[in-house]
Amino acid sequence: MGDEDFDKDAELRRLQDEAREWIETITGEEFASDDWVESMKDGVLLCLLINEIRPGSVKRINRSKMPFKKMENIANFLKAARAFGMNEFEMFGTPDLYDEKNIRQVVSSIHALGRTVQAKLPDWGRPHLGIKVVEKNVRVWTEEQLRAASVSVSLLNLGSSDHAKKAAEAVLDGTGELDEAGKAEKFKKAEQYKEQMMRDSAHRTGASRLDKTDAVDQSQFAVEGSGVDGIKGVTGGAGGAGGGGGG
Repeated sequence: MGDEDFDKDAELRRLQDEAREWIETITGEEFASDDWVESMKDGVLLCLLINEIRPGSVKRINRSKMPFKKMENIANFLKAARAFGMNEFEMFGTPDLYDEKNIRQVVSSIHALGRTVQAKLPDWGRPHLGIKVVEKNVRVWTEEQLRAASVSVSLLNLGSSDHAKKAAEAVLDGTGELDEAGKAEKFKKAEQYKEQMMRDSAHRTGASRLDKTDAVDQSQFAVEGSGVDGIKGVTGGAGGAGGGGGG
């Protein structure tokens, strides 16, 4: 067994132990043995669990040793779990547990049930399984706040110069608050400053937009000739014309 397989098995055992503790706490029933699968595969604990979560979900729990009765318990639990609101992709199938086809999915499904309980019954008051589900923190903005945000200058538009840094610091520490006209003027100046910086950068690199366009046109002209011979032909033609003029 490789290290990766060992880690997966260890993780599965940890999740099984957490599920077992939760099921025993909620139902008040203990596992029949330390064999997790054997204690669960008759479906009795599952039915007891869903009835504690949603009373009356499973009307009749079979305690018979007959295989089909055990599978019926599992099927009844799955039906009740769906009705409670579990997602289909989180469910397991009866063979996954009874025939031990996919015990990992069974354990994962029980943990998913724990998360669903937290979401559906936030005031249940019973122990929960797994990490506590984070509640939504919905923020509501007033019309005044929305209007103020629409005219404010984004810090990203201020550039990276010392001037822009000071302006950003002023906004962040609260000393840069302006009225509506001041904000508009500040935005205008910031845009002008950014444009000037772009022009200066173009001059420093020695390539204006016009220069770049001319360079592209010349490159296309050269490519349109048939390779080096085509270019020489063009050059030769020009020389011949010059010579004819001289004659």
